[in-house]
Amino acid sequence: MDKLVHYRESIKTFLRKYAESMTGNSGIEVELIFDTENDHYLLLDIGWQKSHRVHDCIFHFDIKNDKIWLQENNTDLEVDEDFAEMGISSDEIVVGFHHPSMRKYSNYAFS
Repeated sequence: MDKLVHYRESIKTFLRKYAESMTGNSGIEVELIFDTENDHYLLLDIGWQKSHRVHDCIFHFDIKNDKIWLQENNTDLEVDEDFAEMGISSDEIVVGFHHPSMRKYSNYAFS
């Protein structure tokens, strides 16, 4: 399988699996966004809790420069374990929300 296709399918599988595990909260919609043309993938919580507006990004992935970029992770999950099960190593993942100077100290790709 082509590497780009594999990345796209793996990200979508991961996000769908996580979305299915989220418990239903009345007034809150779990929204999956798959932009395969520009390679942006998001999982959002959108809706209302009483009078409070909810619009939260749970996960945001991009594919660029032949790597998966984790732009946002508002969970306690370490995504590398799930991706490793899909044949993607941590050196194929860039943690985009870490400052570039700090990435070299992680087990992930620098850029």
